[in-house]
Amino acid sequence: MEEEINLRPYIKIILNKWIWVLGAGFVAGILAFIASSFIPPNYVATAIVTIVQSDNVIEFDPRFRETATMQPLNAFPELAKSDAILNLVLNRANIPEIKDIQQLAAKLSVEQGADHSLLLLTVTDQDPQMAARIANNWASEFVPWANSIYSDQSEVEVVFFEEQLAMAQENLETAEEALITYEGINPSETISNTLNTYSNAQRAYLQEKQDLITLQQDANELRTQISAIDNQNNYFISELTTLTLQLRTFHSEKIVPLLFTVDNTAGLGNLSPANQIALLDSLIGVIEVRSTKLTGELEKLDSQIQQLQKQLLEANTEYVRLSRKVQVAEETYLALATKVQEKRITAQNTIQNIRLASEATVPNHAVSSQKLVLIAAAIFLGLFGSIFILVIKFWWDSYTRD
Repeated sequence: MEEEINLRPYIKIILNKWIWVLGAGFVAGILAFIASSFIPPNYVATAIVTIVQSDNVIEFDPRFRETATMQPLNAFPELAKSDAILNLVLNRANIPEIKDIQQLAAKLSVEQGADHSLLLLTVTDQDPQMAARIANNWASEFVPWANSIYSDQSEVEVVFFEEQLAMAQENLETAEEALITYEGINPSETISNTLNTYSNAQRAYLQEKQDLITLQQDANELRTQISAIDNQNNYFISELTTLTLQLRTFHSEKIVPLLFTVDNTAGLGNLSPANQIALLDSLIGVIEVRSTKLTGELEKLDSQIQQLQKQLLEANTEYVRLSRKVQVAEETYLALATKVQEKRITAQNTIQNIRLASEATVPNHAVSSQKLVLIAAAIFLGLFGSIFILVIKFWWDSYTRD
């Protein structure tokens, strides 16, 4: 079974000693009032810095557009209390009472205004003139320091782009010299002329081969007709037709194919059908030899043409590569030349994006020291402290008595 705690004796002892409880709270309040009277008042001075977002963009060439730089507003409060800035302020203020940046940082506070482009640099000090002096020194050191970091109009960028422009000019001159040198040894024209000559020869060989095929067909047709003649009868075979076949065979003339016919009503010819067939077989043999030779020549030409086409493609590709290299180098050079001109103009702009909007003035009134809050807290602690002591004393007496 749980043991019950009887609070009545504790409440009774507090009520019996109420004068002591109230007295303890009153004494604590009096002591707090006296102590707060010795605390020196503090004065607050505030300097205001504004960050202006620049929207001026110089654009010579729409192909190379530069957007306005947005300042990182949320970073400025931390930068304003960085060790670099505090060291600058400490050295400039020359305050004997402040030995290091930690003591200085305890007096400083920074916050953004309702508009984050406003930065409030606040200093709290017992000396109103010192508070204003430190605040103004703080703002004076912070503004040029921040501009040197975030300004996009620095001479460093001009030097950088000028160096890039010099390199681009060297690359352009090198590319142009390479193209000029290659133009002096470019074999494209020679290869193209040779290729045209070989192509014309190939067309001529192909035409001649086609003529030989037609000639062979005519000779075979004539041989077939002669073979169909009855050997017991004398038939006249046109010597003109045989002579034409011979001329076409040995002179490769482009003669329209003839339709060979045997006129069985003509008179006797000088050659018998067997001799005519032998002559035609001889012509067909010559045609086949020449056709085989043309096939070999065509194969040789085909190989040479393919090799020349490859060489021509390589030569043209090299020319295109060098020309493209010159074009890219020229575009790069022109782009950098434009950028250098832009940077030179913007570097001459003395307008700063981070500016001192308002200097701190010497405060006339101290900030509230909250004496009433301190006295009320002291009275509260006195009352509950006395009650705690009474309860502990009663508990101890009861414990020792038991």
